[in-house]
Amino acid sequence: MRIRTTVNAYLAMKAILSAAMSHAESLPIETIAIPGLGTGIGQLAPELAAGQMAQAYREMVLGEHRYPGSFADAQKMHLSLNRSGMIYD
Repeated sequence: MRIRTTVNAYLAMKAILSAAMSHAESLPIETIAIPGLGTGIGQLAPELAAGQMAQAYREMVLGEHRYPGSFADAQKMHLSLNRSGMIYD
């Protein structure tokens, strides 16, 4: 399905990193190969996918996440991940 107006690459990347990090004590994962999430059938532009994936990395690995203080803040974050995020196919 087309996901070019979503933040699905961001959410998928966060899920991948969360799963890897949850195994840190029992089975450490040192390397993960991740393709351009959503860039094939999903028709998400590679630049958007890369930006969303990088943001997820910054939040999960580098600890740069800030929980939105309001619905407006959440919308701003969503728009920063994908400017066409409020337009549906």
